[in-house]
Amino acid sequence: MSHQNLWGALLLTTCLALGLFWWDQNMALVNIGALALVVGGTALAAVLSFPMSRLRQALGVAKNAYTRPSEDVGDVICSLLDLSLKSRFSGIAELSREEDRMTESYLRSGLGLLADGYGEKEIENILGNESRFFQARRSAVARVFRQMGRVAPSFGVAGSVAGLIGMLAGIGDEKSMLAAIPLALASTLYGILLQQLVFIPAAEVIENRTRDQLLVMAVIVEGLLAIKSEENPRKVERRLLSFISPAQREGTARRLAAIRQAYLDMAARRRLEMALEEDQAA
Repeated sequence: MSHQNLWGALLLTTCLALGLFWWDQNMALVNIGALALVVGGTALAAVLSFPMSRLRQALGVAKNAYTRPSEDVGDVICSLLDLSLKSRFSGIAELSREEDRMTESYLRSGLGLLADGYGEKEIENILGNESRFFQARRSAVARVFRQMGRVAPSFGVAGSVAGLIGMLAGIGDEKSMLAAIPLALASTLYGILLQQLVFIPAAEVIENRTRDQLLVMAVIVEGLLAIKSEENPRKVERRLLSFISPAQREGTARRLAAIRQAYLDMAARRRLEMALEEDQAA
């Protein structure tokens, strides 16, 4: 989650809490029994619907989605251009030394395939399978939160029914009837709040992060295949920039120009050194 989203969430949560407190200064909406019914029922439904390994995976993915920054596709494009230029100067075999330097595991895997001499079709198939199964795993995780979002309001309604039963059972006993009313009303509210503010947003964040990561993976595959076919780095740059929006291209293009210039300077120094060596030999 970005800092802007985090601050927005905190602001809106504060406004919601203040609004409820202002409207309900006696805290009648705070009902532990209703909250336990909705949260416990939703958790039980999740346990009955999914294996524990999937639930643990869902919690881990959600935590990472909210706490870790997403991979910057511009950084990946710059890394790929750097690798393309390096392969032109030193050969593809030299790229194996760059494998440990890369922070993106998918890019490290692709560089390993390049260094091991896999063909273009093999690289495309292996990395394509990896991205497809990554998408399938993330879709399964998002389904966990969407399912919990679907059942949470149902348990809110169940709490309301339980409260109404208590009210009907307490007819003639005003104290019993009044005690059942908060459960009947608060449980529905809790179910809706959990659905709209917890479970559905979590599923959306995971799906958005998945789309971002799939874009990064597509850029990596395109770049590695271009490096394998020894395309001109300028063509590689054009191909990779086509994956991002015009707004992103401007800043990324400046960084790419700096990388190109660094290699041009390196080539100029190398030519100068070779010329000096020839003069000395003569």
